[in-house]
Amino acid sequence: QMITRSFTQLSRITVSTVPSTSHALPTVLSRGYCGKINNCWSCLTCKNSRSNLFCDKCGQLQPPSKVNLFEYVGMTPQFDIDEMAVKRRLIQLSAKIHPDKFSTASQQEKDLSEEHTRLVSTARSMLSDPVKRSRYLIQLSKGDKQIHVEDDDVQSKETFSPEVLMEIFELNERVEDATSEKEKEEILNEIGDEKREIEKRITNAFNGKKIEEAEKETSKLAYLMSIKKRLLNSIRG
Repeated sequence: QMITRSFTQLSRITVSTVPSTSHALPTVLSRGYCGKINNCWSCLTCKNSRSNLFCDKCGQLQPPSKVNLFEYVGMTPQFDIDEMAVKRRLIQLSAKIHPDKFSTASQQEKDLSEEHTRLVSTARSMLSDPVKRSRYLIQLSKGDKQIHVEDDDVQSKETFSPEVLMEIFELNERVEDATSEKEKEEILNEIGDEKREIEKRITNAFNGKKIEEAEKETSKLAYLMSIKKRLLNSIRG
């Protein structure tokens, strides 16, 4: 009973009753310090959400959260996304963290603004491109949860199995032999149809957690997109 009464008394101690021998402790406690890395760098308030851009208490811009690019944009990690919705969210993010808005801010906030801006640029590149988006999801499925600021060209690093190369060998030949605009437009339409079919298979593979199948189909899609790019360049001269 003595222990119980003592614990009850201790639990009623407020910030104002903390002995004055520690001057920093009352200040930290009154700001809601939670003893974790997700405290506001400026006022030390414990943030309610790891995806908040700004501190709820002091309004200062916060460092990017340790989340993936989908979560950073505010979306569920998945291949089948609304690309226009992604574009709108990125525009909204850019408007909030653009360096021009922090021209008179502290150097800390200027640096954070530039860091966020780089991440928005990376998210735009990675999530708007179906090949890069798929590769990124495969990366996440293998345990890599970090946001990567590197904007690597996935297609330039792509390797393909002999089976995939054989599948599209005929298409490559047709592209090489196409001379008229009509022929090229027909091939572009076929590529568009095939792209949609591959994307459906990629979506189904991710939904079924068949990562190897998703990788295989992504390789096909990457190669198809490289052919489309080459064909468009020939049309544009």
